[in-house]
Amino acid sequence: MKFFSFLAINLLVSQMAFAQQNYPELMVAPKASERLKREAIVESKNKMAIHFPIQLSALVTLAAGIASQADLDTGHDSEGIGPKLAMAVGASWLIGSIWLQSSYRPYLSGFNEVKRMPYQTPRDQLSAERMAEEHIDETARLARKLKWLSFSTNFIASTYAASSAKNDSVGKAISIGGIISSFAPLFFPYSAEQVSEDQRSYKKKVFGPVGVYHGPLIDPSRGKMIPGLFVTTSF
Repeated sequence: MKFFSFLAINLLVSQMAFAQQNYPELMVAPKASERLKREAIVESKNKMAIHFPIQLSALVTLAAGIASQADLDTGHDSEGIGPKLAMAVGASWLIGSIWLQSSYRPYLSGFNEVKRMPYQTPRDQLSAERMAEEHIDETARLARKLKWLSFSTNFIASTYAASSAKNDSVGKAISIGGIISSFAPLFFPYSAEQVSEDQRSYKKKVFGPVGVYHGPLIDPSRGKMIPGLFVTTSF
């Protein structure tokens, strides 16, 4: 009887270990819901700086359009399409980023949604943590799209403005500056991308090395070797 009870306990422990490995959301530290709450606080404190790389690029592109309009080379762009495009793109990104800066709070809205979810049973906790992960990943995906869209549109608009301005003019110089500044979102990407990547790395660490040993174990009550299953894990 002792043999069967000891073996049953070993099997139960191994099943619990494997079950936990199947739900790393509940084992990761910090949990996605905790990270969501922390980023909501950071988001509120740094709201004026979150979109600065995009705003910088947009501002220089807008200035490039205005300057190249004043120094327009009518031989290359008689209708001034290049300056108009640069002004439209720069102004659009500037207005859009200001709107995002004032009203877009993805982490806060995500945290408010998650905290309203029940969190009593393991199933409730698992649902809440997976929802928190979705909010973190969704914010990162949008940030990545904004980064590349900002770069491509400002780069094209500034290049077009530079080709429309006279050589050795202020408009040409500022347009070249617009081309350079269009890389700002790439060199200084949104922190949301790093947050998502970090959270994924924390989750991967839960799947640490798992060692499973099949063979004789010592029954502590009798001091004898018996068949059993031993599981070790690290994370």
